[in-house]
Order: sequence, then C-alpha cells, then structure tokens
Amino acid sequence: MSHQGFDKTFKEFKEDFYSKIGDGSCLNVLDINLLKVVLDGLKVQYNKRGEIVNHFSRSTFVVKCYFLIKILLDTKKRVRVKKKISSISTNTTLIGFSNRYISQNGIKVPIYYQKIFIELGRDKFCYITDSHEVFSDLSIKEFAFGFNIFSKQNWLLFKELRIKLKADSFVKLWTEDELENINISSFLFFINFVKWDYVLKHNKFKKALLTCHYHNEAFILACKRHNIEVNELQHGLISVADIFYVFPQQVKSIIKKALFPDLVYVYGEFWKDVLLNGCEYSEEQIKVLGYYQFESNIKSDILIDEKDKKIILITTQYSADEHFIKFIKGLSLKLTNNWIVIVKTHPQEKMELYLGLENECSNVKVVNEDLDTLICKSEFLVTIFSTTIFDALRLNRHSFSLNIPLYEDYVKNLVEIGASNLLEIDENPTEILNSLKDKKDIAKFYSIFSKSII
Repeated sequence: MSHQGFDKTFKEFKEDFYSKIGDGSCLNVLDINLLKVVLDGLKVQYNKRGEIVNHFSRSTFVVKCYFLIKILLDTKKRVRVKKKISSISTNTTLIGFSNRYISQNGIKVPIYYQKIFIELGRDKFCYITDSHEVFSDLSIKEFAFGFNIFSKQNWLLFKELRIKLKADSFVKLWTEDELENINISSFLFFINFVKWDYVLKHNKFKKALLTCHYHNEAFILACKRHNIEVNELQHGLISVADIFYVFPQQVKSIIKKALFPDLVYVYGEFWKDVLLNGCEYSEEQIKVLGYYQFESNIKSDILIDEKDKKIILITTQYSADEHFIKFIKGLSLKLTNNWIVIVKTHPQEKMELYLGLENECSNVKVVNEDLDTLICKSEFLVTIFSTTIFDALRLNRHSFSLNIPLYEDYVKNLVEIGASNLLEIDENPTEILNSLKDKKDIAKFYSIFSKSII
C-alpha cells in the first residue's frame, strides 16, 4: 500500500482518524457504514487529481440533469454491455479486477487467476478487469449509466449520502480539504455502485472473487444487494500498520455494515494471525488458500548480459521515487566492479522516473521484467515495505528495508517479525550480507506461504 502523497505516517493518520469518528456510528447511512469510503477519500486524496468533480456540492436539479445526460450518452454502451453479459450468463462466478499479467511463451497470463483458471476451468468465470485485455470478458471502463440510478432504493441512497455529508455534526469532524475528498469518494462510490447494480441485475452470479477489497466498496455493496458472496484473495502484504486491514476494536460495533468481503483467503497461517489482530474478520471468515498466484519459469534468459555480475535487486514503490533515486545514486558509488543494480519498477509507476539513473550510473539498469526471475537471479532485494519482501522469502532470498521516517511504522513491523533487515539510506548492503547468511533457512520463515490447494 503506497502513501500516494501522504505527509503523515500511517500511525499518525490512524490516530487522527479514529480520534474523530469514535465508534464509527457517525458514518452510518441506511444499512451501510461509510468507514472504508471515507478512508478511501482521505487515502487517495482525489482533489489532487484535478479532473474529479465534487458533485455533492451541486444542487439536486443540476445532479439529476448530469445523470440524465450521462444515461442518454451511454445508450450504445449499455447495448454492448448487455450483449456481452448475455453471452456469459451461464458463468456463476465473477472474478476481477486486476489486469496484472506476465508474458509466458508470448501469451499474456493473468498472475492472480491463471492457476484458478487452469484448475477449475476458464469457462466457469466471468473475468472483469479495469482495462481492455485479451483474456478478460468485460472491462469496467465499458460500464454504463442506466435508469436504475433513479430507482427508489438507489435514489434513496443518493439522498441519504447527501444528508450525511451536509450534516453539521459530520462536517465539523473534518478539515475543508478532508471534507472535499470525502465528498468526492462518496460520489464516486455512488455512481460506481449504480453501474455495478445495472450490470449485476442482468446475470445470475453466485460468487465473486477479487484481489483487493479496499477502493472497491461500490462493488461489494452491489454484490450484497444482489445476494452474491464476495471472496477476497490476498494480493500482497498485510500488516498491523495497514489502513485497510487490522481495524481497531473501537469500530467493532459497525464493522458488519462497513462493506468488507464475506470471506478472505490468505497465503498461510502467518497472515491469518495478522488479520485476527483486527475486528473486521472472525476466524471462520479467514481461510488459508496457500500461494495461489502464477509462478513463472525462473529459467528465463532475462539479464543474460549480466551473468558475470552479482545482482542487487531494488523493487520500487509508488510515490517513493525520491527516496529510491537518492539511495541508488549513493549505492552506485559504493559498489565494486562485480556488482550491478537492477531496478524493478512498481506496476503503477512510469519507468521514465528512473531511466535517468542508467545515464548517471554505469552499474544501474532499469527493467520491468518478471519478478520471480529477477529475485532468483539476484543476491538479495532492497525495498521499503513492499510485498516483494515476502516474494523474496518464498524464493529464499534476504531483503533489506530502507529506513525512511515517513514509512517507519511499516518498516519497523517488517524488521520486528524478521521478514526484512533494516538498512539506512547511506549504508552499503553488500557489506552486511555475509552476516545474514548465517541465519536459518529463510524459506521456512514462519508459515507465510502454504502449499496452494488450487
């Protein structure tokens, strides 16, 4: 989970947030609770994106006109979506939304779902992604506005959201900037909900699988309204420092309304124990699935030109490029000739942020290759608090976490549990590595990854 422009640690953010909302009942609207919707707005900070408008600040008449225009403009889109849905109406399980994939023998392979497709059969699933990919059935970008937006139930939700957001008791909890982001996230929540409501009412899905429950509250509400069981597959790091996992007992009384999945499947018992520190899932709701993600052929010839070099793999994180670039420039000057730095950029980052390093540092190469292959060809991994630390553990490699004050709560947790080793930004990890090699076999670290049951 990235900070995306935060100027607070997660601990500071959570202390401030939970001091404001009490037991969370101030976020109740009808039969739901806006806990995660509000967190989404505060975390993402939509008002910094520029193109998103706070429609809740407009009059009801203006908003109705906006919706009617959108409905009319989306007429052809609705027809196309209806045809696509009717062609997959026999599928009983909805799966999405990730479009992360690797190329395997020239074929695009979805990282999160390939094992599931192979074991259970691709034809049993309707695969929806957030972009147009050859192996998906439908894209969220194709979703359209329908007249269901004015149904009695849906329009009641709109009106009650507006009442909540304008109530003096609610407004006084937040700064002007926070309130704007909450308004935007609530409006996005509503319009995404009515789009999902339109799609789901035209099918007979019984279950849904997704890899990230947060930022998908609209989808979860639509599933609940259509009696579809929602299952989350662990997609990466879960920490007691998280904003969207391990919720405090303080909000336990409203947690059932707060749009969480019905079940969550984790890699191993270790992650189940982490989640049980929070109040959002009971033990019966947490299932151990094992490492279900697709594992590529690590015998690839990637980096063949570097076969005479020892590789330091650096996996970057979204919105932390300033820290990584500073570290890489300093490290480059400290390395002997037998070492090379490979920088693996985060999927949401533009490689251009780091390509300048190749010109400045002769021993630095920036890539966006298969992670497992890169880890196996490397001596060790350096990041901050990335999920890749646990990928390295799975593949029997040590990791270092850069000691950056803004991320200290995450880093501290990773070091305390023994998953990573603390590294100051001016330290040379090659000088520390030998002392780590005497440690026990890190591939057996706790029960992080169980054998997949898929």
